[in-house]
Amino acid sequence: MKSHRILFVARAMPWPLHGGARLRDFNMLQALADGFEVDLLTVGRNQPQVDALCRNVYLPTPYYGDETPWLAIKRWAAASVETLTGPEPLWLTSKTNGMLRRAIRERAKDGQYDVVLASELSSAAVLLGHGETPVIYDAHNCEWRLLERTRQQQAGLRRRVLDREVPRLRAVERRTVTESKMVFVTAQSDLDELRMLAGADLAPHRIIPSTIDLKRYENVRAATPQPATILVPGKFDWQPNLIGLEWFADEVVPALRQRMQDNAFRVVVAGRMTEATKSKLDAVPEITAERNPDDMLDFFARASLVSVPVLVSSGTRLRIAEGLACKRPIVSTTPGAAGLDPGDGTPWIVADGTDSYADALARVLTDTALSKQVASDGWAFAETLDWNSLRVPLSEAIEGVVEAAR
Repeated sequence: MKSHRILFVARAMPWPLHGGARLRDFNMLQALADGFEVDLLTVGRNQPQVDALCRNVYLPTPYYGDETPWLAIKRWAAASVETLTGPEPLWLTSKTNGMLRRAIRERAKDGQYDVVLASELSSAAVLLGHGETPVIYDAHNCEWRLLERTRQQQAGLRRRVLDREVPRLRAVERRTVTESKMVFVTAQSDLDELRMLAGADLAPHRIIPSTIDLKRYENVRAATPQPATILVPGKFDWQPNLIGLEWFADEVVPALRQRMQDNAFRVVVAGRMTEATKSKLDAVPEITAERNPDDMLDFFARASLVSVPVLVSSGTRLRIAEGLACKRPIVSTTPGAAGLDPGDGTPWIVADGTDSYADALARVLTDTALSKQVASDGWAFAETLDWNSLRVPLSEAIEGVVEAAR
């Protein structure tokens, strides 16, 4: 007999698994479904992998990446008006729309659920001050700090817009992490930043690390990769990720070309991206862009190296976790791996700056012994990240919130 009823609110359907947020949400759903009755409220198209885990799936509006042009115009227009007339920044209002916000509040009404678990800030902020159902906020990042780092990478009009956005986002996030009944964070580094934001007013909190379904990658681990093939996975319709990807394509790939000389290599960039991003990437001779794939497993199977060129934020750290689960060597920047704590030693290669990053890629591509050693060390750490480890801490946290609300 399953105990409490939970409404899980996700900003996007957590399948296909081509982004850290979706990976985290899907593994969270798996763990929740083991002991609770779970309803999912999200946007997009229903997926059987998700439907099998939920009691009900509510889809009030399309995912923004699947919208018609008219729906996209309406959403952006409404978001702009809401931002100009209210306290929330465009960073949040553009990720939802009126229909979704109304659906979240309607489903979260008093008495229907024991707990609402809101994934990401854009979902959690909608619920503040609406009803008595306790809200758990699953913070994928310290959002205002992420936007501040993004602002520092910008210039001109975009910089001026973000000058206004950052303090507004900071205010919303502070209110969310103080008024929620509990806050989940992915790593100690995020918790430290939220403590700096909220101080003693920070709600009760727990570190719930991002996890991976190791069984899902069994066939990939057994597959023979293609020689000198670099995979760059991620969600590249998200500006912080796009900043790092553009650096990689514009600076790192030409530097790697010089180092490889007569040794051919190829780069596959796979994940959510716009057509404009795909066209720009495809113009680089060594790069092939795979836009919005349904499944990433084949790309990991073919990769001989996984690259994580993140400059602004480490997000949910799941691109590294996926690579480790596939027994592939990883080359990452420091921000790309921030928050992951493997203990003694680092089972991936960390490099910052164009020259250092290109050097690291060239070493792994040309040194078979190094590649195998890094992959082996990474697998030992990956075994600690399986999603089954979420069951006990999630259950304890939710039971505690329910008891406190009685």
